[in-house]
Amino acid sequence: MAKKTGRAGLQISRIRVDKRVDKLAEGGFVALTCNHCDEPVCATACLMEAITKGEDGVTLRNESICIGCQACVIVCPWGAVVLDTDRDVAVSCDLCSGEPYCVDICPTGALQLASPKDISMKKRQFAAERIALSGPNTSAAVL
Repeated sequence: MAKKTGRAGLQISRIRVDKRVDKLAEGGFVALTCNHCDEPVCATACLMEAITKGEDGVTLRNESICIGCQACVIVCPWGAVVLDTDRDVAVSCDLCSGEPYCVDICPTGALQLASPKDISMKKRQFAAERIALSGPNTSAAVL
């Protein structure tokens, strides 16, 4: 958010951090951000037609015509759209034109830009490592 508006804060961040109940995410937390859906329901719900898909597949918001109705906030299945209450507009991550500033400045490397395929592979690797660390399961049988 700081790159876009010069302000920073958890309430207006375009990336939300959520504590996972299932603990699949390392440390029990996961970053929620726009998934740039192939057919974004937020664009369909937008009364002002302020949400479009760029040629690169990025979901874009024209904040200058957003009226802050929050229809896109309500329908987003990922919880990735937030209302910037100072400006009364809905915002979400637009990948900073392909070079996400938050990834560049993250001091711990916790934020990474990855494709859905890469994320799926990382989840499988993480789950396999957890199983391997838990030791042999003597109650399971292979048929």
